[in-house]
Amino acid sequence: MFTLCLPVPVLVPVISQVCELSGKREVSCTSKGPNLTFTWKLNNKPLLSTPADNESPPAEHVSRPVTATITVEANQSGNLACEVRNEVSSGEASVHLRDCHAAEFQFPYVAAIIATASLLFLFALLVCFILLFKKSNSQDVNGGDSDAGGVVYADVKIHMGNQM
Repeated sequence: MFTLCLPVPVLVPVISQVCELSGKREVSCTSKGPNLTFTWKLNNKPLLSTPADNESPPAEHVSRPVTATITVEANQSGNLACEVRNEVSSGEASVHLRDCHAAEFQFPYVAAIIATASLLFLFALLVCFILLFKKSNSQDVNGGDSDAGGVVYADVKIHMGNQM
């Protein structure tokens, strides 16, 4: 019995970054293929090289994604590239490191502006409802005409009994 072994190329990697509260970024690179090695470069300068977990049988390496993750300090900036290779091929993906502090500090200001605008809108709406309510309840006896200055006119008829 013969076993046919076909070389499996690396799938194009996918790279993503997540900001931590400290300002550091956790960057992940995911690909598929057997015997993967991940190499990280920041601004075209090598950072580190890590072999992927190879404990699974080769068939599983082809079907399941493999992820390598690194932590990038808050003061590091530029383009971060992840190169994935095996004995058959290689693939590369890159991402521009975003400033986590800018995004972190920008959100509270935007949220405060939106909250303030919403409160002002609700206050204006409340004032309009109060004015409409007062107007509908302030009609006088003459059917709403207030040209008389608050004086109410009425027709008065006096009937007197028999006079002597």
